[in-house]
Parts: sequence; C-alpha cells; structure tokens
Amino acid sequence: MKEGFRQHALQSEPHLIILNRTFYMRKMRPLLAKWVLLFLSSRSSVGVVDSFAIEYLLDGRRSSRNVLSKVRRHCSDTSMKMLNLANAWINVFAPHCLSMINRVSYGLLSREQIATFVADGVAVAKNR
Repeated sequence: MKEGFRQHALQSEPHLIILNRTFYMRKMRPLLAKWVLLFLSSRSSVGVVDSFAIEYLLDGRRSSRNVLSKVRRHCSDTSMKMLNLANAWINVFAPHCLSMINRVSYGLLSREQIATFVADGVAVAKNR
C-alpha cells in the first residue's frame, strides 16, 4: 500500500482508491488472490494445491492447461463455483469498486441534490 501511495497509484482519501489499474493488476491482485484463497480454504477444501488455485484465481479460464486440467478434475462443483466467483471478484468487481472516487461515480445522490439539479434545469436519471 505504501508503495502505491508513494507512486500515486493509490489514494487514501476519502477511502482507498485505485488510480493506476496497472499497479492493481501487478501488485495488489496477487496479494488479494492469496487472501481469497486463505478465506476459501478456511471454509472448505479447495481441491487443488495452493499454487494451482492461485493461478486459477488470477487467470481463470486463461490459466495453463495443466492448471485447468487439475482444477476441473479435482475441484467439486461448489469449489469451482467459489473459484469462479472469486476470480470475478479479484479481476472485475474489486478493481471497479475501488476505482470509484466519490458518490457521483457510484451514481448515489441525495434527494436534496437531485432537487437542486432539477431546479437548475439539469436532467437527472431516475435511477440516481
């Protein structure tokens, strides 16, 4: 984290924000994969050795043939679902959410803010 702040790849205010997606992919994603594997392993057996599970968490269906073969052969249906969900969380959801800078990026506006915008003639989507 300190390295990310030093490189201006991360921002700490108003919350943790990814400013440089490459930094996330190279530095944070492998660490998150290890944490996710630790969590999954604490719930039940993943079915494959950690190094294969980590590669699958990081690369999913783009993993090496050897890893894909082992994962498909040795993981239960539930383990496969958890690995696939965790892969999406690490590679899609986490970086997306952590890249949102403020509530406007999320699309969250209070009723007062919407009323102010409408009064000023600004069109506001109803889903905000």
